Amino acid sequence: MAPPRQAAYGFQRHALIPLEAFVKHHCRVLALLPLSLLGCPGDDDSHGHSHAHQQPDPRELMTYEDGMVVQGLGGHYEVALTLSEGPTVGVHTVTLGIDQDGQPVATDTKAVRFDAVMPDHGHGTGAVTVVPSDEQGIFTAEGLHLTMPGIWEFTVDIDGPHHRDEAVFSLLIVND
Repeated sequence: MAPPRQAAYGFQRHALIPLEAFVKHHCRVLALLPLSLLGCPGDDDSHGHSHAHQQPDPRELMTYEDGMVVQGLGGHYEVALTLSEGPTVGVHTVTLGIDQDGQPVATDTKAVRFDAVMPDHGHGTGAVTVVPSDEQGIFTAEGLHLTMPGIWEFTVDIDGPHHRDEAVFSLLIVND
């Protein structure tokens, strides 16, 4: 796999934070709330037995950076993501950079789709139209309305001429 297009676009690979570590850290920060209600992972009783509930969801939160890059789940594409307003509640323009084998893709508009959902709440934003820019491999989606803070998953579906793939970004969106 070729490295991301850092020189041309300044894309950088993301850093992952395991969801369990994120929750554990924030449960400790919110110590004013009763821990029994939070169910913080890793809390042990006096006998050393953990009472943490197993999270069946293997999602990992990512640390947001403009141009953050993830590999498609099928390994066919690399996708870079930039949110115009950073990881905050509000209306965004999304910029996507899509590479295959280290080269920008030449894909038509119908072949790239973008979806944003809050998996813990069971809702999303609705359809956001993706359009190609003048620069090969760069696409934009305007009018992404992130309505509330929390964990959001952004899925980019790519239906290329030879491969279908999807890239998933799992981000914590905060109030500005």
